[in-house]
Amino acid sequence: MIARDALVLSAATLNLAAAPPDMLATPTPVLAQAYANYKFAGPAPLPLREARQDWDGLRARVAREPAVARWVAARQRALDSWMALPRDDAAWIAGWGHDLIDPQTGRPLHWMYDMPEPPRGSAAADKLHGAWVYNRRSNNIRATQEAARLWRLTGDTRYRNWAAAQLDFYAANYMRWPERLKYKAYSRMMGQSLDEATNGIMLADAMQLLGNLVAPDRRRQWHEELFAPLLANLERSNLGRNNISVWQASAAAVLAMALDNKAALDRALNAENGVRAMLRKGVQADFTWFEPSLGYTNYTLRALSALFLQASLNGRGDNFVRERLLTQDMIASLLAVRFADKSVPALGDTSIRQAGVDPGLLALSQQTMPLRVGELPLSWETLLDPVKSARLPEETASRVWKAAQFAMLRAGGTELFTHWGQRNASHAQQDALSWEAHIGGTTVTRPAGVANYGSRLFLTYLRTAAAHNMPVINGAGQQKPGPGRLIAHDTNVLTAQASGFAAGAQVTRRVMASAATVETRTNIRPQGGGNQRLGEIFHTQCDVTPELPLRPSAVPKGDGFNWWQETRASEPSTNWRAMLTCDGVKVGLVWHADRVGRVRVSRGPDATGALNRTALYFETDAPALTTMLRLTRR
Repeated sequence: MIARDALVLSAATLNLAAAPPDMLATPTPVLAQAYANYKFAGPAPLPLREARQDWDGLRARVAREPAVARWVAARQRALDSWMALPRDDAAWIAGWGHDLIDPQTGRPLHWMYDMPEPPRGSAAADKLHGAWVYNRRSNNIRATQEAARLWRLTGDTRYRNWAAAQLDFYAANYMRWPERLKYKAYSRMMGQSLDEATNGIMLADAMQLLGNLVAPDRRRQWHEELFAPLLANLERSNLGRNNISVWQASAAAVLAMALDNKAALDRALNAENGVRAMLRKGVQADFTWFEPSLGYTNYTLRALSALFLQASLNGRGDNFVRERLLTQDMIASLLAVRFADKSVPALGDTSIRQAGVDPGLLALSQQTMPLRVGELPLSWETLLDPVKSARLPEETASRVWKAAQFAMLRAGGTELFTHWGQRNASHAQQDALSWEAHIGGTTVTRPAGVANYGSRLFLTYLRTAAAHNMPVINGAGQQKPGPGRLIAHDTNVLTAQASGFAAGAQVTRRVMASAATVETRTNIRPQGGGNQRLGEIFHTQCDVTPELPLRPSAVPKGDGFNWWQETRASEPSTNWRAMLTCDGVKVGLVWHADRVGRVRVSRGPDATGALNRTALYFETDAPALTTMLRLTRR
């Protein structure tokens, strides 16, 4: 029998969210020495470098290295195919990329280069068309940058002329597209300001790559009719404190440098919502970004890395020393939280398709903030400015990020990631106290990930407790994002309490990792007394074989449970066992409770909507509940 009150704490012990310290004020030597094992030691006093673009060196590599020659040839074939047809149209109005949703089913769609233009006519169809235009236009802008690069490399004027023609097109039409207002931010070329920031950086790079070989009048048209109004929209739209504001400020700085607008550059860096203010307001004491999503941490770091690369190429790298050191430590912190297979925990809105820390981010950041990240795939950044490679440091010890309220426990090949609170609601999900685990290199449980934000799948399932390894009360998990409390941590054991559950319920969980086992102990104590439906969810992508037969059952009642199918239930018990088969590896599951209840076994969707996961759910009617769930590799 489990001690029913073993993990209960007074609500008064919960932490309150606090503003992060000003990490940009950290002394330079302290920033330089953080995560030292990820940095290169050398004669330079700081672990930074300045970027360059060695086109002659890349041409020489193409001539002598078959792998590089094949990479360039493949880029040329892809671009030639794209250039062969008109790819953008002034009559198209871009929408929100996350509205790429099937109007009939509400399921997310995956955009492909050959995806035909969808019809319009209904509200849902018009949203889909706008999302299609967003994808089409974004890829055309990406191709514009690619054409400018291939012209610089090959000297083929087809690429220069096509890239210049695209800049002509966007300059001619930017102010003709209707002004859009989304999230209190203005745009025209795209459906939201964020997308103009990301695409604006690529267009500015393309313009600079074309250089002075473009006629002055033509270049002036690009400045006055495209980049100046785009910059103005970014400046008046940057009102928040999140990853979007970092992109807006970073893009504004890049455009200001391209326009040689010193006043606009100063505003982009030093205004109330400038780059430096975002770093002061958003970076936490453990070098983590304050939005509770590792995916959006990665996204924020891409914006900063793109800015620092352009600044360095423009001879302004020395103006960003402390900013680069802080960002470098944030990237190292993200690397340190990875699993051994280099995958990133799916905290908050993070895609499990992200196989690891984004190689695109690392390719950008290595140019100005080098780290020991191992070999990176071929890219323009790694080919134009090769940075010496060094093996990615192994992470074998447990780490706790107290400010970010998450931890990675490691013990003899077993890894368990958990988190217990959110200091901000942006891109948070109902997942405080959820966890994911690898045992002996085998993935046993992981979140489903995210789908297009406009989809029913995301809005009514993937972001809810039903899609996570969560405690639930009356069919609902964490109702409101909020900070939790780390109760105790000792090597490979951690106990924490989360907030935001219904009616002030006290919910705590203890997690433990050892060489072949992970174990959780969860205590749920609602306020008010009396029986309530209390339960715990566990998800796995492994095959599940229960020890005892199950019988058909109704789907549990609660938020998001209606997405589950093929539900079966056990007989009432306090003990339940099953064998998991994970890529051929056997893992035993034991589930104990201090109350009699049933385990329901269902098939649940992943981020594609396919029923590729098994959802296990223990539920009982009781005034309180304590459970123990143990997974052991056989």
